[in-house]
Amino acid sequence: LTPEEIAEGWELLFDGESVENWRGVYKDSFPAVGWTVENGHLVVLASDGGESTHGGDIITKAQYAEFELSLEAKLLEGGNSGIKY
Repeated sequence: LTPEEIAEGWELLFDGESVENWRGVYKDSFPAVGWTVENGHLVVLASDGGESTHGGDIITKAQYAEFELSLEAKLLEGGNSGIKY
């Protein structure tokens, strides 16, 4: 983020390294399996269709009333966008 964005209250949810702002759905922390950070990307690991039991979905720890979502996605074969807001 730029200094101006920080001053305006913007918050970066993923910096290419830390999953600090994320947790698993119905969990208090980030999943220990099923997800990894590789080369600055947040990556869900393939599990032959069992992603829901292999790490599962992730959500932000905080809730936001106003936000801008910007991302690039590369889907696994048989996958879907899985983006919910």
